[in-house]
Amino acid sequence: MPPDIRRALELLASARQGRSADVLTYDVGPEVLPALVRAGLASEAVEHLAVPGGQPIEITRVRITDAGRLAFRALKARGSPGADHGGGAAEEST
Repeated sequence: MPPDIRRALELLASARQGRSADVLTYDVGPEVLPALVRAGLASEAVEHLAVPGGQPIEITRVRITDAGRLAFRALKARGSPGADHGGGAAEEST
């Protein structure tokens, strides 16, 4: 598995509520997110956040899927470099 995909799975596995698509894209590159979604390893959902005294803002939240979590656990089990920085949070469900 390419290092950028491994890194994205690591970041998503450690984020209980997912991550902003913008932040994830910044962390791993613009081509990674569409690849994760196409492969069924992550999902995207648009959310509207209330801003006190202002217009709601729209963000796209990315969450790891069950398939992505299984892939990440398999990487950890094989001892793949970079797959064990989640501090155990990868074992929690989303």
